[in-house]
Amino acid sequence: TAPSEVKERFKDVPDFNIDPLTDDPALVTAVTSMWPQLQTHAEALHRQWMPKYPYYDSTTYDLEVLVRFVSGDAIKRHAEMRGVQGRYDDPNPKILLLCAVPDMLRLTTCLTHELGHHFKHMTGPSNDNYPLAYWLQTEVAAEQLVVESHGLEGLTHNRICSAPARAQIHRLLIAEEDRDDEDIRRASGHFVCTRDTGLEAYALVNELVRLGRWTFGELLHMNDRAFRDALLSSPDLWVQDASEAQA
Repeated sequence: TAPSEVKERFKDVPDFNIDPLTDDPALVTAVTSMWPQLQTHAEALHRQWMPKYPYYDSTTYDLEVLVRFVSGDAIKRHAEMRGVQGRYDDPNPKILLLCAVPDMLRLTTCLTHELGHHFKHMTGPSNDNYPLAYWLQTEVAAEQLVVESHGLEGLTHNRICSAPARAQIHRLLIAEEDRDDEDIRRASGHFVCTRDTGLEAYALVNELVRLGRWTFGELLHMNDRAFRDALLSSPDLWVQDASEAQA
């Protein structure tokens, strides 16, 4: 697939840039040799979580998985990705894996995460007009699938959500109850799509996964209103210590 075609198909994905492309022959050979293992893993996940759908049948759906090889500079600003980055896009489902290193574990966990998004998409829309809650729910679901498949070591963005970011996420979740407030919708979207705050939200996602309060199967069928209510009814997520509780 030509670089221009890839860029066109993912042009609307926030914070996404695939320059510069390298397609180094050695890297291509190394990653290509891994593909049968990736395919086997993907099919096994699909049988477990989406048994009523054929794994690949264009009459049911057509999931395209594309691997592109990039310069390490392309992913340098995402150090936590450790050389592999993935993107899922719908409603015409496609997964793009960007590889700067031939790392089977990172490729597999990245593919697993993106498949989690696809499985969530295949269960039907659940967006109840809570943008931040919906984003958090889908990312928690994807990361939960990674943990169920590879353990906690498969998680990326292994950092702790800072207290100010946690407080801001809490405020936005509460404010989203006013679903007619376009300013809140924009603020929620801006929060998760902005580099630094988006990573803080990802850090919170992985904390939620580590708490083990849901399974992927439960998240797969939960709507974002229910997920938002579950978050807001869990005070331990937002209270950092006793002094904050007293305040």
